[in-house]
Parts: sequence; C-alpha cells; structure tokens
Amino acid sequence: MSDLVLSGLMDRLSKLYGLDISFHDCSGVSLAVPSLSLRAEQFTHDRPYCLLAKRLHLTACKGCKDRSYAHLLEVGNYSGTCPFGIWDVIHQVKFDGFALGAFYVGGLHGDRPLTHVSLLPKHELPQKRTTSLIKQCKDAAKLLEEALLIDYRLWLSAGNQLGKRISNAEYMERCQQFIKSHYHQDMGLQDLAEQLQLHPNYLGNLIQKEFGKNFRSLLNDYRVEQAQLILRFEGIPITEVAFRVGFKDSNYFSTVFKRIVGIPPKKYKQKIC
Repeated sequence: MSDLVLSGLMDRLSKLYGLDISFHDCSGVSLAVPSLSLRAEQFTHDRPYCLLAKRLHLTACKGCKDRSYAHLLEVGNYSGTCPFGIWDVIHQVKFDGFALGAFYVGGLHGDRPLTHVSLLPKHELPQKRTTSLIKQCKDAAKLLEEALLIDYRLWLSAGNQLGKRISNAEYMERCQQFIKSHYHQDMGLQDLAEQLQLHPNYLGNLIQKEFGKNFRSLLNDYRVEQAQLILRFEGIPITEVAFRVGFKDSNYFSTVFKRIVGIPPKKYKQKIC
C-alpha cells in the first residue's frame, strides 16, 4: 500500500493539477498513523501567494482557517474564497461519525480580488478558478479521503486506536513529531494537547518532566535549529528567516536565537559566510 501514503499522494495530485493541497488534522491521525504522516508544509497552503499572505497577516490567516473549519462542521463539505482571494474545496474526512480532519484543495483565484497582486511576479500568482479545475479539486479531495481511510482502517485492524492510553515515551515522540510538522505555524501547547486528547496542564507537566524544559522551549529550539540551516544555505533576509521558522517578530527571533546559539542571527550568518 505504499502508493497510498498520504504525503506522496498529495504531492502527486498537486503536481498533476497545479493545485495547493493541505490537510487540517483535528484528531491527531497524522501523528498516530505512520503512513499518514505529513511534512510541515502539507498542513497549510505553501504556494508563494499564500506564504506572502501568511507573512503579512499571520493571525488573520489562522483565524480564517479556524472559521472555515467551524463552518464545515455546520454545513458539511463546501467551497469558498478567503478574504485574500484564495478559493478552496473544503472536504471533511470522517470515520464512524468521528471527524479525522479536512482537506483544503485548490489554492485558486476565486471570486474576490487578490489582495497582494503587485508584490509577486505574475507566474507566482494562483491560477484562476475554472469549471474544469473545480471538478479536479473535488475529485482530488474525494481520492485523498479514500486513501486516508484505507490506511486508517489498516492501522485500526492492527489493534491500534486513536485516543487510546499510550506510554509517556510515545506521547513525547508525538510531541516531537508535532513540533517538526507544525513549527512554522502559529501554534502552541493547546494545539498539541487537543490532538493528543490530553489536558494542557497535564501535557505541559509531562513535557517538563521528560525533557527538562517546557513546550515553548522545545519549539524554539527546533525553530532555531531550522533557522541555522536556512542561514547556512539560503541568502535571504533575517526577517524572512524568522517568518519561515514560525516567528512573527524578527526582534524576538533574534533574542531567542542569541539565547540558544550564543550570537545573534546576523553575526551567525556573517560567521559562516
């Protein structure tokens, strides 16, 4: 069943149709089921226009995603355009009445004007929605749902279960996986606790006990580790590096970076160049 691994299928459909495809995991299924594990960029749209919108309106984008998913729970699968002009098919995945998550398929220019057209070259702007692309989005969403449910059923048939009590070591493994998958997003301990179905205070104490540091410190450690890689191999501004690894404020990023590495990111970049 290797050809049904979710990450690879999302990549192939995205390439085939030129779509932006992401998965909103509300159950922790991508953390629990190995074959459904996703890369960090597959949890949010990552084409240039959406990345720019997130950089300029990070909190607003997260708020839009939360509202769209809440609307999905009320009305079922639907399609719509975000305030920044991006249109998606939003397709929920359920198993036995339990919501596992939702696919956002499209990343197309919808019925609202694009708000940041002048900041990107024409070839990096999203495709205009067409009847043909709408059908492809819906077909892709259905195929992704079927693929996810196949691997999820196989995982369940092996005696596994979401929400089942697991060892502290496995909780910590999932914590690290969650950080690696979501470090570039605006997220915190509450988000991880919801996926693991644990009380945030209990989870926070468990992380402190197992790692000797709190969740925010673990997250910042990984963000700075990724920032070091970017600074070594990519010639982009410090503010862009900060955004890429999940910091909304470049000054705070520099403070955290210096505390962990010992020197500010600017000096680190000069030192390795």
